[in-house]
Amino acid sequence: LVVEAKDIAKTIEVAEQELRDEYQARLSNYQEPERRRVEQMLFDDQAAADAAFAKLKDGGNFAAVAKETLGKEAADLSLGLVTKGDLPEEIGEAAFALAQGEISKPVQSAFGWHILRVGEIQAARERTFDEVKDELAEDLRLQRASDALYRIGTQIQDEIAGGASIEQVAEKLNVEVKRVAAMDARGRDAAGKPIADLPQFREFLQLVNEAPLGGEPELG
Repeated sequence: LVVEAKDIAKTIEVAEQELRDEYQARLSNYQEPERRRVEQMLFDDQAAADAAFAKLKDGGNFAAVAKETLGKEAADLSLGLVTKGDLPEEIGEAAFALAQGEISKPVQSAFGWHILRVGEIQAARERTFDEVKDELAEDLRLQRASDALYRIGTQIQDEIAGGASIEQVAEKLNVEVKRVAAMDARGRDAAGKPIADLPQFREFLQLVNEAPLGGEPELG
């Protein structure tokens, strides 16, 4: 007899007003910060960074100057699409002060001297209620199902302790009874093949194999 939170969740309805209230309570989770695609050249000393910056001011191509001064390929320059908080403080301040396509003056950090270029900019945004409504409903259903699962577990134990069979309990809870004709301690059938759809918790096989003949293992 298997009762899982995901099965209970399917039977739970969540009112739209509850969803809207929960959305407001979690609003900070749905606020996405600005992201920028940043490239950098990193130099060990200021003189080298200043020389490279001078080439860029004279119209040099960012990737070409990086290749000439650092021996780096274009792919090696990318920091990816990042938020300000993803970068060291000095680098984040400089990168997020640039306009799209703009190149920074050399900036010092603990790692050395950086020249930054900003490509794509994705503005900060807030995911709307309609965008998150379905996932929010699923989350609330699973939360409530987990609470209900504890109560159902207690009910199952009480019913069995009172003499009810597994079949009777399953009928009362409107859940399916699964039957396995033969199973060894490893969860394999008589032909030695793994049995599909066994309960996925570590102690299941142990509980079954420790149960006395004709007995029923504890709720797992």
